[in-house]
Amino acid sequence: MFGIAATSGRYERRTARRLSTWTREYLREAAIADLGCAVLGVFTRFAAGKRLHQQRAGGRRLLSAAAVGHEANVADLVQELGRDPYDGPTGFRR
Repeated sequence: MFGIAATSGRYERRTARRLSTWTREYLREAAIADLGCAVLGVFTRFAAGKRLHQQRAGGRRLLSAAAVGHEANVADLVQELGRDPYDGPTGFRR
């Protein structure tokens, strides 16, 4: 953002002007809006997760799967999947 200008044989260093100038008030309002959206997103995600877990506890929002293998291995898999009701594809726990 610095330029060099030649004037009458001397070189002067000067700062280049910005093409767009943002006021502090506008930047403050944008930062507050971003923070508000982030907080709203966190609470919405939390509420949606709670609702999903309640629905899963009631037997809704569940997917069925077919397990193929030896009987003992399938029984272990079914026991492990039924043990952790809050585990999803990523293993996230609350």
